[in-house]
Amino acid sequence: MAEHYCDYLYKHLPAFRLVIPKDGPMPPATTADDWQLIRNRSASQLSVDGRDQVDSEGYAIIRVNVTLGELLSL
Repeated sequence: MAEHYCDYLYKHLPAFRLVIPKDGPMPPATTADDWQLIRNRSASQLSVDGRDQVDSEGYAIIRVNVTLGELLSL
């Protein structure tokens, strides 16, 4: 488990966030130019499920500002 994580905003679709370990690589098929760093946080500030996904896959993608209608239509 990493001690610190970085949250990035996807510049092309700002509703999407990327979480990676601090100093970790960007996922394949994307570059740092596509993302804007918005926050550094300690492991204790990330959910257990979020930490598990990042530690397993190397990253997590999060979508924010989803309406209830959008959620229920999935």
